Amino acid sequence: MSSADCWEAATSDGRQWREHDPCLQVPAHSPWRELETLCQREGLTVAWAQVNLPTQYMRFDAEGCPLTCGELLTQEVSLTGGGGGRQRYRWVMRQEATRRVWGIVGTDGAWQYETPPEGQLKCPDPQPE
Repeated sequence: MSSADCWEAATSDGRQWREHDPCLQVPAHSPWRELETLCQREGLTVAWAQVNLPTQYMRFDAEGCPLTCGELLTQEVSLTGGGGGRQRYRWVMRQEATRRVWGIVGTDGAWQYETPPEGQLKCPDPQPE
C-alpha cells in the first residue's frame, strides 16, 4: 500500500506509473488521460490501477476491461446556517460489458459499487443521504 495521495497503475509492458510522474503532466488534460493516450500510442493497456489516500487504498485488476481513475469532491451545505463539510474521495472504475464496478476510498472508509453500464458516467456518492 502506498501512503501517497495519488493513483498508481501498471501497463501491459510491466511499467508502473503514478499520478505525479512528470511525463504525465500535460496542460491539455489529466494525468490519467495522458496515460490512456500513451497506451493508445504504444499499443498498451492498463493492467491494474490503485487509488490511494494516506489511510486507505483500493486496487483493481483490469481483467481485460478498461480502467479509469478519478476524484470525487462533495460539499455538504446546512440549511440551518450551520457549518457544512467537504469530503474528498478517490475512485477506480472497471468498465465491464454488463456493469461498471467502482472502488471508492475516503478518509472514513472504502466502498465498492456496481452500476449498470449505460448512463453511469459519474462516481456514485459513497454516503448518500
